[in-house]
Amino acid sequence: MSRYCMRPYNSDFDTDHLKIGTQASRCWIWPYAHDADSLKRLHAAPGFDPHLWLYALSEGEVVGFVGAMVESPPGKAHATATIFFPRVLPQHDEAAALLLQ
Repeated sequence: MSRYCMRPYNSDFDTDHLKIGTQASRCWIWPYAHDADSLKRLHAAPGFDPHLWLYALSEGEVVGFVGAMVESPPGKAHATATIFFPRVLPQHDEAAALLLQ
C-alpha cells in the first residue's frame, strides 16, 4: 500500500501548490512556478476544471500535484488539452508516478 493518498483540487491547497511548484521547478532549465496572482488567474481561466487537478498527500501534508487544462477555442472543431508535469517535493518521486496513473 502506498504512503500517499490522492485528493482532488481544494482551494486550501493553494499555499502548498505555490511552495511545491517553486521548489520542484528550481533545477529546470526554465524554472516556472506560479506566484499567487498567476495561480488565481489560472483558477479563473475558462479552461480550469478542478476535477482535472490532483494532489498527493503524505501524512496529511501536500507533497505534490498534477493538473490539466482543456480549452475549446471558438471556431475550432476540437478542444486542446494541456497536461502539466507533476511537481513533487524532494524525496517524494513515488508520488509523481502515482499522480500520473
